Amino acid sequence: MINIEFNKPEQKRQQILRTKGMEMRISSKKKQKVQEKKQQQKGNEQQNEKLPTIPQQEMSQIPEQEQQLTDHLQKPQNEQKGLIKLSTEQQRALEFAKLVLNLADPAEYTDAKPIIKKKQDFTVDPEEEEQEEKIDRTDFLSTAEYQELLDVYSDYNIGELVLKFPNPDWEKMVDRPVDIKEADKVFSSQLAISAEGGVPQSQLTIQRQVFLSTYLQLADYVETDKKKLKETLKKTQTGGTLKDNPDYLNYIAFFEQYRQVKDQSVEELLRKDEPLQRSPSEEINQEVIQMMNLIHLKPNENLDIFQNINKKYCKGGFLYKKWTDDKTDYDWIQVGQTPQDFLTLIRMTVITKLCRDAHFHCRQFISSDDQFIFVVLKSKLEYVRYQAELQRMQKQYELGYADILSLEPCDKLLRPLRLKNYLRDPDFVKEAPNYLEEKKEDPNQKKKLARIDSEAQKIYQGVLKWGDQELRANCVKKQQDLDPLIQWMAVELKINLSSEKTQIADDQPLSRDVWEAYHIYQLYLIDYLKRVQESYKEKEVKANKGFLFKLIFRKAIGDPNELYQAFNNSWFKEKLILANLWDRQGLDPIAPYQEYFVTKPNEGLWRQYEVSEKGHRSEFMNMEKIKIAYATISRFLNIKKMIENEYINCYFALHDPYQLMGLSKAPMIKPLIDLQLVREVQKSPGELKLNNLFVSLKDEAERADFDSDCLVQECKFQWCPPWTLPIDSMRDYFGEKIGLYFRFLQFYSQQLWQVVILAIVCEGVIDNTTGDVKKAFIVIFAVILISWSSYFICHWKRQQTMFQIQFGQNDQSEGGEIERPAFEGDFVRSLITDQLNEEYYPIWKKQFKLFYSSFVTLIIISMVIASVIGVFILKNYLIEEYPNDQFLVSFVPSMINAIVIQLFNLIYFNVSNNLNDFENHKYEQSYEDSLILKTYIFTFINTFNCLAIIAFLNEQFPALSLCKTSDGINCYRALKDQMVTIFMVNFAKTLPQLITPCIKAFIRGKTKQVDENLVTHEFNQIDEFIESQANLEPYVSNAEVDGLMNDYMELVVQFAFLQLFGLAFPLSYFIAFLTNLTQIQVDKLKLIHFIQRPIPSSAANIANWSFIMDVIAFLSVFCNAGLIVFTSGVVPPDSQSSSYAIFVIVFLGLKYFSSFIISPVPEKASLILTRHKFAVDRVQRGMRDQIKSYYNGRLRENIDGVDYEKMQEQEKEHLLKGPNVNVELRKT
Repeated sequence: MINIEFNKPEQKRQQILRTKGMEMRISSKKKQKVQEKKQQQKGNEQQNEKLPTIPQQEMSQIPEQEQQLTDHLQKPQNEQKGLIKLSTEQQRALEFAKLVLNLADPAEYTDAKPIIKKKQDFTVDPEEEEQEEKIDRTDFLSTAEYQELLDVYSDYNIGELVLKFPNPDWEKMVDRPVDIKEADKVFSSQLAISAEGGVPQSQLTIQRQVFLSTYLQLADYVETDKKKLKETLKKTQTGGTLKDNPDYLNYIAFFEQYRQVKDQSVEELLRKDEPLQRSPSEEINQEVIQMMNLIHLKPNENLDIFQNINKKYCKGGFLYKKWTDDKTDYDWIQVGQTPQDFLTLIRMTVITKLCRDAHFHCRQFISSDDQFIFVVLKSKLEYVRYQAELQRMQKQYELGYADILSLEPCDKLLRPLRLKNYLRDPDFVKEAPNYLEEKKEDPNQKKKLARIDSEAQKIYQGVLKWGDQELRANCVKKQQDLDPLIQWMAVELKINLSSEKTQIADDQPLSRDVWEAYHIYQLYLIDYLKRVQESYKEKEVKANKGFLFKLIFRKAIGDPNELYQAFNNSWFKEKLILANLWDRQGLDPIAPYQEYFVTKPNEGLWRQYEVSEKGHRSEFMNMEKIKIAYATISRFLNIKKMIENEYINCYFALHDPYQLMGLSKAPMIKPLIDLQLVREVQKSPGELKLNNLFVSLKDEAERADFDSDCLVQECKFQWCPPWTLPIDSMRDYFGEKIGLYFRFLQFYSQQLWQVVILAIVCEGVIDNTTGDVKKAFIVIFAVILISWSSYFICHWKRQQTMFQIQFGQNDQSEGGEIERPAFEGDFVRSLITDQLNEEYYPIWKKQFKLFYSSFVTLIIISMVIASVIGVFILKNYLIEEYPNDQFLVSFVPSMINAIVIQLFNLIYFNVSNNLNDFENHKYEQSYEDSLILKTYIFTFINTFNCLAIIAFLNEQFPALSLCKTSDGINCYRALKDQMVTIFMVNFAKTLPQLITPCIKAFIRGKTKQVDENLVTHEFNQIDEFIESQANLEPYVSNAEVDGLMNDYMELVVQFAFLQLFGLAFPLSYFIAFLTNLTQIQVDKLKLIHFIQRPIPSSAANIANWSFIMDVIAFLSVFCNAGLIVFTSGVVPPDSQSSSYAIFVIVFLGLKYFSSFIISPVPEKASLILTRHKFAVDRVQRGMRDQIKSYYNGRLRENIDGVDYEKMQEQEKEHLLKGPNVNVELRKT
C-alpha cells in the first residue's frame, strides 16, 4: 500500500503527482546528514514539549477518554510512557480519518516486509554505514512506503486493476455546489458497501462520520450566478433558527480557525521555495479528534443544521500547476495537506478503503494531458489467498498430487503395466537373473542417467536387439529398482497402494513393442525420481513435488512414444504404444477442481502456473488475480454507480505485455532495481535445482505449466483447419466467459462447414432445375436444416459440459452467483447462511417490476409492428392514388421506414437498460439474462418483420408487389434476393469492426494534448504503458454488461436467419461460414490490440443464448414448413393445409428424435466426474489421516502399552518396502 504522490503535502516539483518529477539520488554527504537528522529529532522533541492547549469550551465536547488522552499529550515528552490508549473503535476511526485527510501514509498501517540486512563493517561507525548504503528517499518516500515498495514489483507484475479518476484541478473542470445530503447519499450508496468479507456495519458508521466531518472541512463553494445567489441567501435567512445549534456554532468557529491556518500554509508554500513540514503525529491526532467530536453526525441524526453549507465539487486547489520561471514547463504540486473539494475527498476515501480495508497496494499519477488521475492497484498474495477462500473460488488440484497414478501406462482394460503378470510372475522373477548373467554391460550406459534423453535412441536400438527372455528379464530387474521409488512417491503423496495386492485376473498378454517402450519408460522414471529424491531436502523441490511427479510421468511416456514412432513410421502402427488412463479415453488429463482453501506452504496441493518472464510460479494465474481483485473491490465500493455519477471515469484491467505479445517487462522494472527501489530476488540453491529439473522436463508439460509462447503467437491463423483457436490459452488470459465464447464460435464455424457442401449442391440444383427435381431438393434441404439445427444444439451442450469440467465451472459462478453492487434491499437474516445483514427484496415487488417491464416491452414491440404495417399500408395507398409519381411511391415510404427503425432502436436501447435497472436484479447473471432476452426479442422483431411479410403476408398487400422479381411474381425468389443482400452486408460489416478502433485510436492520438517535456524518472515507462491501456476502447455493451452480448447477438441473429429463411438461399450457409472465419480473426485482433483487457469472469454456460437458440430451432419447424407449402410452390394450393400439418409433424419428429438419441452429457464427462470425486475423496482422506496420525503419534505416544511412534515408523517402512513386509507391534 503505497501512495507515492499524495502522501506528503510538502513535496515540490521533483516529488509530486506529475509523471516527470520523481527523482532519487544517492547521498554524498553522509556524516552531515546524520548530524542534521539528530538535530531535527531534537527540534521535534522541543516542539512536542510546547504543544498548544485547546480551549476549555472545545474540550468539553470531547468524550472523557479522549479528554484524558489530550491532557496527556500536553505533558512533557518524558512523561508519556503511561499513555492511555484509545478504544479499538476510536483508534480505527482515528486511523481512517488520518488517511482520508492525507495526514498519514497508508503503508504505515500494513505489515511491510523489513529491509534486507546487510553485513556491517565494524571499522566504520554503524550509523554512518547505514547512511552510506541507503538511498536518500526523504524527499520522495516515507520509510513504510520504501519498505513495502522493495517487494511490490519483484514479480514483474505492474498491477491488476486501474481506476481512472477525473483531475479536480484541471482547468476545464466545471465547479458546482455539493450539499451535505448529497455527500451523505454518495457515501451511503457508493462507498458504504456491506458485503461478506467487507467492512462491518459498525465500521461503516464510523467511516460515515469521518467522511461527513471531512466534507465539512472542504472549501466553501462561492456562487457566481446572481439568481442562484439570491436563492441561497433566502434559504440562509429562513434557516436562521438552525444557527443557534451548538454543533453548528462549534463548526463555524472551528472552520474559521482551520481555514485561516490553511490559507497561511498555502501562501507560505507558494511564496517560499521550501517544503512545509508535516506536523508531529501526536498533534495530528489531537486535531483529528477535535474535528470529529466538534461535529456529531450519527446515522439517525438530522443533517438539516448544515443544509445551507455548500462545498466545492472540484477546483479546490489541492493540486496546483506551478510554472517554471521561463514559462516553458510546469509541474503539478500539492499545496494542500487535506482535501479541499468533493472529488478529491471521494478519491482519498476510495484509496483509503482500498489500502486499509482491502489491503491493496496503491500508486497514483497524473495523465500526460493533466485530465485524469490514475490509481494503480496491486494485490498482495496473502490477501489474494484469503479472498479466494472467502469467495469460494474454484481452484484446480495439481494432477500429480491428486491423481498421479492415472498418468502411468496401462493396457486396454486400464490395468497398470507395472502390475502385469509379465513383470510379477514369481517363477520368472526367480529365473530372471539367469538371463542377465551373459549380458555385457555397455560402458556408455554406466554414465549418469541424467543424460538419458541424449542416450535414449541408442538404448532403444540396443533393446530392439534383445531376445524375448532377455527383454523380459531386464524389465523385471528395472521394475524391482522402480518399486521402492513408487512406494516412496506414494508415501509423500499419501496414496494407499493396498488395493494393488490383488493379482490381475484374466491378464492378457501384450506385444513385444509395448514392453520395449516400457523398458525405456522405466529408465526415465528411475532416473528422474532419483534426482527428485536426492534434491528432496530442498523446500522448493518439496513444495513442487506433485508438479514434478506429473512432469516425470508425462516425460517418461512421451519420449518412448516418440522413439516408437521414429522407428515404426507406418499407418498401420499405433501412434501411442504406451497410453495412460486419459489416452485410452481420448482425453487430455484433467485434474479435479475444488473450492479453494489455504494449505501449508510446502503442501503443493494446488496447481501452480508460471506467471512472469522471470519464471515466478504461483497458484494463481494473473487472470485469477484480476478476477479476485475486482470481486474484492465490489465488496467495498459500488464502483459502477460511481462511474454513472462521474466520480470515477472508468476502471480497467492491465494487459500483460509478456503473456500477450512476448514483450519483456524488464525495461520497465530495471530503473527501479537500479535505484534499489525494488529488490531483485536472487534464486536460492533449491530454486536452482528445481529449475534444472524443469529445463529437462518442460518439453512434455501442458501449455499453462510454463509460459513459453505468447498469446499472439498461439493465435496465428492456421489454414488447416481455419477455425483453430487456442481455447486453453485464451481462457487462461481472458477468463472463462470469453474462452467459452471463442469455444462456441469455433464449434459453430466447424458445424457450419459440415453442411456447407450439401448447401452448395442444393443451391446449384435448385437454381438450375425445374419441376419435381427442384421441389424434391427444396424438401431435402429443409430436412437437412431441421436435422442440423437439432444436432448442432445437442452437441454444443455436450461441448459446454466438457468445458465446465475442464475449467471447473460446474457451478453458476465461483462461490455462488455474484451480487450486483447496485442491488437495493432490506437487511434481513439469511435463511441459508445465517448471515445477519443480507440484503433482501420481496418477491412480489420483483414480480411486479418484471410484469411492468414485460408490459412496456410488449407495447414497444407492438408499436414497431404497427409502424411497419403502417408503412406498407401507406405505400399501398400511394401506389393506388399516385401510380406515376415514383419519388412519392418509392422514396418516401422507404425513408419513413428507415427513420422509424433507427428511432425505435435508439428508444429501446435506452428503455431496455432503464427497465433492467428498474427490475433491481440481485445477481449479475440474472441482470444480464434479462437484458439479453429484452434486446433479442426487439432485435428479432425489428429484423425479421420484412422477411416474414414477404414470405407469408404478401396477399394482404397486393398493390405493393412485394414478390415482384425479374421472373414475375415469385415470393420465393424475392425472399432469396433479400437474403443475398442481408448476408453480403453482414459479411462486409466484419471489416469495419476492426477498422473503427484503429481510426478512433489514430484520431485520439492526434487530438490529445500531451506535455512533451516530461522529466525522466523511474516510473516513466510504467506510467506510459498504463496510460496507453487507458486509451484503448472498453469492451462493454453497457455499464454492467461486457461486450460479449453484442458478439453473441450477431451470431444468434445469423443462426436465426439460417434456420428460419435459409431454405430460400442455401448458399447463405457458405457465406455465414466465411463470415464466421473472418469474425474469428477480427475478434482475436480486436481483443489483443484494440480493446482494454476485459475483467475476467466465470461462466458455466452461454446464458440465455442457449434458450434462444432452442426457441429458434423450434420456430424453424413451422417456418420451413410454411416456406415449403405456401411460398416455394412445392405444394398445390388445394392441399396446402393438410400438407402443412404433415410437414410440421415430420419436422417435429426429426427435431426431437435427434434430441432424444443425443445426450447433452457425454459418457466421458460422467466418467471424469466420477474419477474426480474419487481423487478429491482420496486427497481429503489423506489429509484427515495426516491430522489423525499427528494426534495419535504426538499426543498419545504411549497409551495402553503400545508405542504409537514406533508403530508409525514401521508403517512407513512397510509402505516403502512393499506389501510383503510384516509389521510387528510390541508392547513395552
